[in-house]
Amino acid sequence: MAMEGRTLADVAVRYGDVARLHFDLERIVPGSFGDRSAVDAVLNAMHCRDRPLTRTGAGLAFKDTAEALSIRAELPVRGKPATLRS
Repeated sequence: MAMEGRTLADVAVRYGDVARLHFDLERIVPGSFGDRSAVDAVLNAMHCRDRPLTRTGAGLAFKDTAEALSIRAELPVRGKPATLRS
């Protein structure tokens, strides 16, 4: 994970990796997420929906390549909540 100032950037999903679930195995292939350009996605702190950090259109962006789906998030200044209107 790379942090540059208040920017968070990392690979969210590496295509072809296998995840072991309780009941099965899962492999995500390129193209699984489709066109992300019109999706309203929210990046939350610790997966808590009541702790949003940013969203698409307000600092969150996806980059989909043949190898991985990556995210880049411009985070709000510490102590100043982000405006996250859809």
